[in-house]
Amino acid sequence: MFIAMLIIAGFIVFFGYALSEGKKQEEKQKEIKKSDRKNLDQYDLDFSPNKSYINPDGKMKIAFNSENELFKIYRVSPNGTIHEVAIPFDKIVDSEILIDDTTVMKASRGQQVAGALIGGAIAGGVGAIIGGSSPNTTSLNTVKRIRLKITNEDFENPVYYIDFLPTRDKLNRRIDKGWNKEDSTVSYALKKAEYWQGVLELAIRKTNQVAH
Repeated sequence: MFIAMLIIAGFIVFFGYALSEGKKQEEKQKEIKKSDRKNLDQYDLDFSPNKSYINPDGKMKIAFNSENELFKIYRVSPNGTIHEVAIPFDKIVDSEILIDDTTVMKASRGQQVAGALIGGAIAGGVGAIIGGSSPNTTSLNTVKRIRLKITNEDFENPVYYIDFLPTRDKLNRRIDKGWNKEDSTVSYALKKAEYWQGVLELAIRKTNQVAH
């Protein structure tokens, strides 16, 4: 009986310690995220962007300066170093919004190909735009990823992705099954994605006008 009690006490101590360490790690990750966001926000202020956006995980930032006709994308490396890349308007090949890896809106150099409108998605639910005009459109209850894909004239790094949906909830729990399509987080992410798609489309259109 005494040995059994010792074993039980040992398990309690072990799990208590594991729980405590888990919380410490979560707090540490929160502090790292705050620090990364702050560093990204203050980095390269001389660029004087019209607008900038830091992704929910605080690891990437996109900004643009319309006067200089330039986009910049910033990444935070695992060691905290920030790397930046500059993309002139005339080097953008196309941009598109992907929801769970399905393209729902796209603009390309030389032509504008409009998919389903994101505004309609906000009003009618995300499932309304999955598959575009296909008769096989499937209504979804959850959304795992909303991202912007930018293709530019760079053979080494031709594609960049900007994510708009968090991978963790407000309690820092990882979102594995996706967000409910009715969640305000999804609506907010869609609005942000639509804005940046619009900016990129304007940049592409401006380049097209100059070319013609």
